[in-house]
Amino acid sequence: MKTEELKIKYPVGLEHAVHMTKDEMEDHIRLMAALKMFELGKISSGKAAELAGMSRIQFFENL
Repeated sequence: MKTEELKIKYPVGLEHAVHMTKDEMEDHIRLMAALKMFELGKISSGKAAELAGMSRIQFFENL
C-alpha cells in the first residue's frame, strides 16, 4: 500500500488535555477522520478502515 503523509498543527499541550500520548492522539485522529468521511459517504468502508489502520471488521466494530 502506498501512502502519503499529512501534517497538522495543534496547540502545545493538547495531548495532555485529552489524556493521550502523541501516538495515541494520532491514531485517534485518524480513526475519527475515517469515521466521519465514511459517515458522509466520502469514502468506502474499506478505504476508511485503511485510513484508520485496521481491518474492515475492526472498523465496523468502532462504528
